[in-house]
Amino acid sequence: MEQRKLGKNGPTVSAVGLGCMGMSVSYGEPNDEESIATIRRAIEIGVNLIVTSDAYGNGVNEELIARAIMGRRQRFFLQPSLVTWGCRGSACLRDFPVVIPTTFRRRATRR
Repeated sequence: MEQRKLGKNGPTVSAVGLGCMGMSVSYGEPNDEESIATIRRAIEIGVNLIVTSDAYGNGVNEELIARAIMGRRQRFFLQPSLVTWGCRGSACLRDFPVVIPTTFRRRATRR
């Protein structure tokens, strides 16, 4: 898998990341076994950038990823997306001081 440096001094990540939204929501019934197998296969071929969000299944997606990479966490970069549902324009920015700390506290409890 081709690797790329993030920014000038950032870490090196796989050129292709694995987006995991469809593993928990949006595209039919979730199948945890199949999703975990997909994540582990991505690992085998060199993917080390995994994209998730607290909005994907209200945190269920992050818990699924945690189970899939358990014991290998130091080998990955998680790219979390933050979502504030129903906000418009500058209201979204006003919510971030509350949303971001809450989201990261919740993520810290998921291992």
